[in-house]
Amino acid sequence: MEVKQELRQRMLGILKETKEYYEEDTERRAVDKNGECIYTDKHGNHCAIGRLLRPEFQDIDWEYNADTGVSQFDVDDYLEEDYQNLPYPFWCKLQDLHDLPSNWEVYSNGMSKIGAGRYNRFVQRIEAGEYDE
Repeated sequence: MEVKQELRQRMLGILKETKEYYEEDTERRAVDKNGECIYTDKHGNHCAIGRLLRPEFQDIDWEYNADTGVSQFDVDDYLEEDYQNLPYPFWCKLQDLHDLPSNWEVYSNGMSKIGAGRYNRFVQRIEAGEYDE
């Protein structure tokens, strides 16, 4: 039981830190000229998962940088060690939270009402153990 609680706390910590990071400045989101999320953009911004990659993969020339969802590669192979070994569905949901423009207020910075609702549901699902391995 303690292992599951530790896992949940790690996920909640990453989720909270991600929310706070992008709420401070939504321009930090990594998007291409079409508004599509990428792991690293030409300005050095990163998406929610891109921020957690090892430095050698935080590059616009990385093979998975664009047009590649977290479902298309083994994310643990590229993450900093502290972020490895978390459930795959967690990474998918975190990527969705970052990627959807409707989750963010572009002009006033911060999370939109829609995004806040999604964030709160994500927190509840983690706490309920829905992302336990």
